Amino acid sequence: MKRRRIASDVNTTIFAHKKFVVSNSYNSKTTPTRDTVQHIIKNNGGTVQKDITKNTDYFVQSFLIDDDDRLEIAKVNNVLVIGPDFLDYCIKQGNIADHVNYALNSDTNDNVDLTPLLQKFPSIEEYTREAEEQPQTYYDFLNMERYSPDDDRRTIYVLPLLCNTKRDSTVPCSFIETYFGLKVTILPTIKLQKTIQVGDYLYTIDTKKSKYNVMQLLDVLEENLPSDGFCIMSITDADIYEPGNNGIIMGRATGDRVCVVSMFHFLKQDKWLIPFLKTMTHELLHVFGIDHCAYFSCVMNACVSDGSDNEPVFMCPIDLAKLRKSIGFDAKERYQKLLAFFTENEMEEEIKFLSKIKFT
Repeated sequence: MKRRRIASDVNTTIFAHKKFVVSNSYNSKTTPTRDTVQHIIKNNGGTVQKDITKNTDYFVQSFLIDDDDRLEIAKVNNVLVIGPDFLDYCIKQGNIADHVNYALNSDTNDNVDLTPLLQKFPSIEEYTREAEEQPQTYYDFLNMERYSPDDDRRTIYVLPLLCNTKRDSTVPCSFIETYFGLKVTILPTIKLQKTIQVGDYLYTIDTKKSKYNVMQLLDVLEENLPSDGFCIMSITDADIYEPGNNGIIMGRATGDRVCVVSMFHFLKQDKWLIPFLKTMTHELLHVFGIDHCAYFSCVMNACVSDGSDNEPVFMCPIDLAKLRKSIGFDAKERYQKLLAFFTENEMEEEIKFLSKIKFT
């Protein structure tokens, strides 16, 4: 992780009337030090408090080092958690910026005007948010521990675990290759049953009323991720369950670069492909470290999965900036390829949406 010195030699009033608490995780050995962060705040008109109260505006927390217990207190009190880079950004802009502008003006979106997208992503409904869910800002994503594709691992592997082994996974995999701009390799299909052989090993998968334990399937994938793979995803036509969760499970992902997506409930619909592609995309974006979106209508909304077709297949501008930072694709080229895919597969709503994006 590259670091750069944040601005400390300016004197403005842009933080006037704003109250800050600086995390105890800063000390004399961190970069920047706690004294430096406090000086920057005070030197630009802000007030530094010792403890978080309901009147606190910002909690400055580095995501590169261990936090203190006040991080949870900040979230409970709806205090915005920011990092030192965000302070630097505000100082350079000459005003208190918000997370949307921070993402929109990042160096990841230099050839596409994302501002019109904000009109296409209205505020989300409450049902699409998880209880006590905290927004993941662009800064959070930049500084969290996460996996990103590199020169040695730029392939998404897909392992079909199917009850109907004749089912074709070509179209969903073609979409994933277009959406993420990474090579997709489909591994030989394995017939899903209670005991399966993957590589040189046999695995026994627990079942419950003809549903397969998704957590055990994730463990299987984790043990069989090829060395050149960024991640591995399993597509299955079987129903899946998660121990302790009685709800409908469409897919699951972990931070170990694995995910499982079930088409079981989608196949009951006449037009199942787009809803399935959305769920598949959602789970893969989790693999990249992108959390649920609490800002706009977005493919990363934490909706109650029921196989419905209410959520978009597109990312909002904030999450698009996160993915591009991770992969490094050309936004204009990516959207043009997506348009070609949607046109080939006669997906009218997606074509209509993409036609309104402006490129610079």
